[in-house]
Amino acid sequence: MNKTERIGLFGGTFAPPHLGHVHAVRTMSEHLELDKILIMPASIPPHKIMLNVDAAETRYEMCRAAFCGIDKVEVSDFEIKKGGISYTYETLEYLCGENREIYFLCGTDMFLTIDKWKNSERIFELAKIVCVPRYFGGFEKITEKAEEYKNNFSADVIVIGEDPFEVSSTEIRDLVERGDDLSKYIPREVIKIINDEKLYRK
Repeated sequence: MNKTERIGLFGGTFAPPHLGHVHAVRTMSEHLELDKILIMPASIPPHKIMLNVDAAETRYEMCRAAFCGIDKVEVSDFEIKKGGISYTYETLEYLCGENREIYFLCGTDMFLTIDKWKNSERIFELAKIVCVPRYFGGFEKITEKAEEYKNNFSADVIVIGEDPFEVSSTEIRDLVERGDDLSKYIPREVIKIINDEKLYRK
């Protein structure tokens, strides 16, 4: 009998990837016995307007720099090579297969809105949803939404109540523009790419 392969998926814009993202992936890895975690930078995120933001290929390289030290983590360029708008259900359809379980990692904002995404029913069908909160507080809202997903979609939801690392990519882009210190929020290798490429500066 073939062993079931357990794959984690963490997608997003990653503009740039930061220590909050790294914390979420480490938390997922510590709580779930996964064979592999895929980091999937989006080509064009459907829920964000990308104005004056770094190219997808640059975000891919920053992800490689940010997550390279975590065991069993791979950075995938599937959505970037595919091009166009990156819909989660399409990526899950690409990943799913016989003897394979997919665990889709979400922060708070993503988790609370999955039911509004394109073909959300398919997302719940194809993957177990894992939420690692991005902010302190709001845990009650997360647990309420988890019950809603279970009741409305028969979703398999896992909420990990680990303390978050509070930071957002928007805040980091503002810090870069102001010339502030980034070392508390971004891996050193990512800071080097931001500086070398002169990203997020007007």
